[in-house]
Amino acid sequence: MADAQTGLEPTIEITDDDYPEIMRIIASDGEIDTYLGSVGIEPDVFEGTEVDTTICAQERAALGGSLRYVVESAGEATGSLESVRKIIVPLSTATSLLGSLGEVSNEGLRLVDCLEEKRPEAAAKIRETFELLGLDDDRLRRAVDKQSAGG
Repeated sequence: MADAQTGLEPTIEITDDDYPEIMRIIASDGEIDTYLGSVGIEPDVFEGTEVDTTICAQERAALGGSLRYVVESAGEATGSLESVRKIIVPLSTATSLLGSLGEVSNEGLRLVDCLEEKRPEAAAKIRETFELLGLDDDRLRRAVDKQSAGG
């Protein structure tokens, strides 16, 4: 996928302004509590009862794993991600991120489904976040398609 003139792979710039939800994931460093906290969901939302001590533990863990994978993928391509407002990734990394973001969305929606009965307000906030992530995903997909087509 290298540029014919330079021999370098095209890149895509991912910024807070253009991809706020993707950058929210990056800023969380893949930590589930940090990520959910950034959208107003505190860890106590997942505290259960004496019998069922944690609500949606499996779904939360799966989302956490997907978040970490996105951060690790972006970090491998760009180096340090601390206090980052912009990352520039090769086209191949951006393409890989699309798949990873799809996993984050799927796991996030599984968490929403789990929370809806016991914590409907939290479920609504999280659903909105993943709808916005879907918009970022669409923008990134268009940017990848444009770069792939040579433009």
